[in-house]
Amino acid sequence: MQLNARSFHLAQDSSQPLILVAIEDVTEQRTALRKLYRSETRYRRLVEEINSLIIGIDTTGRMTFFNRFSEKNPF
Repeated sequence: MQLNARSFHLAQDSSQPLILVAIEDVTEQRTALRKLYRSETRYRRLVEEINSLIIGIDTTGRMTFFNRFSEKNPF
């Protein structure tokens, strides 16, 4: 659960503040983020540790990524 609260006055001359409280169930969002993090971790480990050249190149032909194997074994 995520709790948000804000105090405000209904009128400028009001001395009694009101508090608005919002409670949001973020269970599904947090579960999805945990799954995404685990998936990204596995993917990064695979890409970094595989004994194959993995190189990212953008549309201009500039290299944007290369894994450790590429560093040790230039093509």
